[in-house]
Amino acid sequence: MSEFEAEAPAVVLLSASQLFLGENARFSLKTNHVDELKESIRQEGGINTPIEVEELLEPTEDGKTHSVTVGFHRVAAIIALNEEVAEEGREYLIPATVHNCVDDAERLRRQSVENIRRKDLTPMDKAVVIRRMLDAGINREEIRATFSVVGGRKGTAVQPASNSHINMLVSFLDFPKKIQTKIDQGLVGIGTAYELHKAPRDKWEAILERAEAARMAQVDREEADEAKLLKNEEKAQAVVTKVETAKTELETARAEAEKAEAERKAKADAAAEAYRVAKLAKEKGERDAATAAYQEAEKESKEAEKAAIKAEGTVAKLEKKVQSTTEAAADRAKKLIEARKNKKTGKKGPDAADIQRAAAEEGVESQYVPLKAGEMRKVVEDLCLPSGGYLKVQKIGEALKACFAGITTDKQLFTALAKITGESKK
Repeated sequence: MSEFEAEAPAVVLLSASQLFLGENARFSLKTNHVDELKESIRQEGGINTPIEVEELLEPTEDGKTHSVTVGFHRVAAIIALNEEVAEEGREYLIPATVHNCVDDAERLRRQSVENIRRKDLTPMDKAVVIRRMLDAGINREEIRATFSVVGGRKGTAVQPASNSHINMLVSFLDFPKKIQTKIDQGLVGIGTAYELHKAPRDKWEAILERAEAARMAQVDREEADEAKLLKNEEKAQAVVTKVETAKTELETARAEAEKAEAERKAKADAAAEAYRVAKLAKEKGERDAATAAYQEAEKESKEAEKAAIKAEGTVAKLEKKVQSTTEAAADRAKKLIEARKNKKTGKKGPDAADIQRAAAEEGVESQYVPLKAGEMRKVVEDLCLPSGGYLKVQKIGEALKACFAGITTDKQLFTALAKITGESKK
C-alpha cells in the first residue's frame, strides 16, 4: 500500500459551483473521455469514485471553497450533466476527499500517481507532468521512477524510464500548440515527433505538413488497393461458386450418362432378341412382323447409343470445366493471399521515415541538429546520474563534466577516460 493509499479521509459532497479548477497535470481534457464518463455517471446516478480536493484558505468572491487536485475529467462530466438537468431543478453533487498538500511538489506527486494508475496519459500529458515536476524541484531519479516501464532482457522487469526518454518527452513542449495537439490526439506518434524535433525549428510545421500530405496520398493509394482487393475477392468467390455449380452439373450428367448407358444396353438386348425371333419365324406373316419389330428395336438401340455417347461427351466436357474452374479458383486464392500479405497497414499519421523524406524535400540536409553548448552540458549532467548500474557510464559523465567546468584539462580527461575504460597503460 502506497503512502497515498494509506490515508482514508472522509468523503464530502460538493457542488460543482464550489470547485476551483486550477492547473491540471495534463496537456488537455479529452472530450471523448468526458463524454464516456458523463454517460456512465448518468447510468449510475452519480460518481462512484470520489475526486480529490484541497481547501482554499478562504472562499473566493464567486463561492469557490475547494480546489480540484485529482478528477478534472469527472468534474467536467458533472458540469455537462448539470447543464442538461438544470431546467428540471436537479443537480449532481460530487463526492470528494479533502487532502491539503504541503507544496506543489506533493500535489504533483499525488496527481502523477493518480493519472499513471489510470494509464491513460498521452505523451503530451507526460511531458506536461514531467516539466512541472522538474520546475517544482523534484529530482530526476524520482521522476524516472514515477514513469517506470516494463523492460529488461525478458521484458518483465519494471525499470525507471531512461533519461533520454524523459528528455524526449519534455522536448515535445518546444513544438507549437498545433503540433502538440496532434501528438496528444495520437495523430503524430512518439517516434515521428522525435524525428521531427531533430529538424530546424523553423521547418517543423512545413516538414510535418509535407509528411502528412505524403501519408494521406499513400492512404488514398492503399484504400484504392483495398477496393481492388475486395473486388478481386468477389470475383474469386464467384469462381468458387462456378466450381460448385460445375460439380453439381457434373454429378447430374454422370447420373444421366449411367441412365443412358443402361437404356442403350436394354435397347441393344431388345434388338438382339427381336433379330433372333425374326430368324426363327417360319410363316411369312410371322416373319414379316418379327422383322419389323427388329428394325424398330434396332432403330431405338442406335438412338439410345447416340444418347449414351452424347451423355459421356457432356460428362467429359464438365470434367474439364470443373478442373479448369478449380485451378482458376486456386490461382485467385493464391494471388489474394499474396496481396493480403503485401498489403500495408493504413496508418493515417506519418511515421519517422515520412518525416525524413519530407525533411529532405524541404532542403534539410541532415536529420540531426547539432547540440548547443547548454544542451551538451545537459547531456553530460544526465550521464552523471545513476542509470541501471552502468557505473562506468556515470564515471565518464563525471569526467566530462569536470573537464567542461575547467576543473581538469583535456589531457587529464584523456587519462581519466583511459582508466575508466581499462585502456590505461599505467
